[in-house]
Amino acid sequence: MARLLLVAAVAVVVAACDSRSDGTGSLSQPTATQLASQAPTASPTSPPPQPWVALDTDYAHDETFCAHRPLTGKIRYVIRANRVTLRFGVGGLPPQSVGGLPPQSVVAVNWINSPARGYVIAFVHSTATGKAQQSTLRIFRGGEVHGQGLQLSTSNGRPLGPDLEPC
Repeated sequence: MARLLLVAAVAVVVAACDSRSDGTGSLSQPTATQLASQAPTASPTSPPPQPWVALDTDYAHDETFCAHRPLTGKIRYVIRANRVTLRFGVGGLPPQSVGGLPPQSVVAVNWINSPARGYVIAFVHSTATGKAQQSTLRIFRGGEVHGQGLQLSTSNGRPLGPDLEPC
């Protein structure tokens, strides 16, 4: 089932790439809205969230990113057993999730490689109180290189605050 979901996700990304021409012969970056509309949603008949993805040749080091106001909390990029995941909330008992998000929203997690390059690696839903809900994580790729930061954005691509920085 997981391989079928991966094949379906790759097909969606390939289809999105084929439809991104801007008329000049170059490709434009898909918006978070386009990716969010293609991302599976949770329903009784849809597959469950994807809490991890195979590492392949992606960046293979744990990293922690700290939020700045109006956001709160931390996100960890975690590598275990050749798989990558994101953990929303680090430290404390119980761990404090990332907060300051729009209530009951889909939030895109963008991996920032450099000031000129970033891309969506995952989606997560927020609770009614604006906290990231770990159980809804849908990660579909890892970072390519050391992350200079993470950017959280709405499904239409609007940043939700300053970038989370390595800490």
